[in-house]
Amino acid sequence: MLLPMYATTSLSNARRPVVNDAGVQLAILLAVGLLLRISTFGDPNLQIDESFYLLVGEEMHKGAIPYVDIWDRKPLGIFLTYWVFAFFRNGVLAYQIGAWLSASLTAFLVTRIASRWAPAPAALLAGCIYLATAGVLLGFGGQTPIFYNTFVACAALLVFRYGSEREDWQLYTAMLLLGVALTFKQTVFFEASFFGLLALGDHRSWRKALLSITLGILPFALIAGWYWLAGYWPQFFEAMVLANLDRPAHLSSIVRQNALMLAAELGPLLIANLYAFLFYRDTFPARSLALWLFAAVLGFFSVPFVVEHYALPALVPLCIVAAAAFAARPLGPLLALGVGLTAIMLSEPVNFDRHRRSAAGFAQMVSAIGPLHRGERLLVYDGPPLLYYAVGTRPMSVLAFPEHLNNVFEKDVSTIRTVPELRRVISMRPAAVVMAPIPITPPDPATYRQLLSYVRSQCAPPVAIDLVEPFGKPSPHIVYAKCGRAR
Repeated sequence: MLLPMYATTSLSNARRPVVNDAGVQLAILLAVGLLLRISTFGDPNLQIDESFYLLVGEEMHKGAIPYVDIWDRKPLGIFLTYWVFAFFRNGVLAYQIGAWLSASLTAFLVTRIASRWAPAPAALLAGCIYLATAGVLLGFGGQTPIFYNTFVACAALLVFRYGSEREDWQLYTAMLLLGVALTFKQTVFFEASFFGLLALGDHRSWRKALLSITLGILPFALIAGWYWLAGYWPQFFEAMVLANLDRPAHLSSIVRQNALMLAAELGPLLIANLYAFLFYRDTFPARSLALWLFAAVLGFFSVPFVVEHYALPALVPLCIVAAAAFAARPLGPLLALGVGLTAIMLSEPVNFDRHRRSAAGFAQMVSAIGPLHRGERLLVYDGPPLLYYAVGTRPMSVLAFPEHLNNVFEKDVSTIRTVPELRRVISMRPAAVVMAPIPITPPDPATYRQLLSYVRSQCAPPVAIDLVEPFGKPSPHIVYAKCGRAR
């Protein structure tokens, strides 16, 4: 049998603990997730990525088409998700509540998978560790993996069940869920391929294989087909494929930095995994989980940037494996305690003051930009993209995500050349400009010099404002306002 069940002494007892009940597990994980995230609710400046996603969702309500009117590399799934959140009057709170529910549901799925071979308390601890450690990897908001991990984890549970129950609907539903996850991030390809091979590994049915592959590519194919029929295939293909191949070539140093980052931030969890693989590999499907973990890590290293939240997909199999270590006595509970406390100390999840300061900094920036007169526009060269929506204007460029204009590593990655594009934007004389006094990312000297020349000659003296970075560090910004008006 491909994926055998693993019995545990705890599960064979006649008296089953109350935490064996799926409803109780879900309720506990929803409560833990809420406790860890509630201080972030209402903060419009959690992270620049989700600020941009919500801006795109708002722009889609005004008729904007991703990749055509507003550019990014991410597939459409994440933008459709934020388009839904943008239906609500308070889109910021809506996406943060959605992220809480999605993260808690993923933790529940982690618990249900681990419960197949680990005692219920250890499996539940694994789910709690997922929620706590996600914050260490900048997953306390609405980053893309927070949403698509739910689809991957649900698919994984179905594949594991398929290994013992052999119900075809489990296989096909799993492949469709993985296809949906692929519409959020291209790197899901590695995990989707692994689960497809795992589920079909002992079959020789071409019909099942063909149907599984079809279901796996169907969601992405439907999106691609729409862009083809609408006449936007070149823009879609360039954003989904070509722009992702046009990345910095210094991969060896990036791999090294990513490895060091993982070891530093996930050290206790990695130790728990090592302990499980060394001493308890006979109590869970170690080979299958090791390969899943390899596929998730491969996706992380395939992106040549050092960004913590790219490692969030690996957190799912890491926590599931750790459940085997948490079940060990007497060391297991101590391991779980060490992993959890380390995650909480690193991320400081319940910090209302930090998020009050973050929201206040955002509001101060909106005030400094001031009311824009009819026809006046804003340029966010370095800062939260959601400022466009907050001040009631629309982006001046298709390159609305600041790094696509200001980061030297992002120069000309789309079909829109950055230097001529910024020159065009400046020719439209933005009435306000948001930037950083010291560039946050490696700047493109050509665009940076252009903008400095404009703001120094055409704008009122800048207002200095400190935004708050994810873990509380000040992030200095400056707002140039009243640009182009008589001085």
